[in-house]
Amino acid sequence: MKNLIKSKVGVTAKIVALMLAANITVSCTNKTAGTKNMVTGNMAKAEDCNYELNGVRLTKLFNPDMGTLKQLDDAIVFTAKKGSDYFSDPQGQLSNFTAPMLMTELDNTKPFTVTVKVEPEFNPATEGVYSAGTVIIYADNSHWQKICYEQDEAGAHRLVTMRTVGLSDDVNHEISEAKSLWLRLSSDTRIIGNYYSKDGEHWQLLRDYANDYPERLHIGIMSQSPQDSIHTCRYSDMELVYQPVKDFRTGDL
Repeated sequence: MKNLIKSKVGVTAKIVALMLAANITVSCTNKTAGTKNMVTGNMAKAEDCNYELNGVRLTKLFNPDMGTLKQLDDAIVFTAKKGSDYFSDPQGQLSNFTAPMLMTELDNTKPFTVTVKVEPEFNPATEGVYSAGTVIIYADNSHWQKICYEQDEAGAHRLVTMRTVGLSDDVNHEISEAKSLWLRLSSDTRIIGNYYSKDGEHWQLLRDYANDYPERLHIGIMSQSPQDSIHTCRYSDMELVYQPVKDFRTGDL
């Protein structure tokens, strides 16, 4: 009888083991079958550098193999290669973390305002869609935000903001035919405001949101060229001060 019980126990154990193995196999198969996620540039590569823009020192270059930089006396000319972008599709199906970014580290426990003049060399052809000059706040690939002067699908040039917490939103704002614009991001440690200006003096609010970034951040400039062979943008008049705008509705310092 004992041998019979042992035999039955052994058979039962084998059946349970086989069932568990089958379930694990099915689970893994279901998890990967039909996956559409496409990730380009899984983590931003970074190297130390030493650039200066209107007195602001920029010491970290992310994705250096995707862009080229030219330091001028009063500007930085930043060229991005084809396929470069920073975007995480709201449906979770496509991500691209390859655009070159020139950054400085920032203490997010203090208020700050960063202002940059951007002058993109837009391509009138359809290949220039989504090419942009950009100012970006970066914690990591799942937590960042950018404000862009960007070419849209119709060839118009518009302000675009994108905030990413895991996935990106994509907010289109005013269209502008100005050759250059000033972009501004400002924080009082609790709120971050996004602004643009045609003359560097009068500001228009695009959006604001809660500052939920960590204590240490990188902030700086980025060029992107998702479809064109290259995209070049001239950056100048950069200013980084540890104070917020006086009024988050007007954007004035």
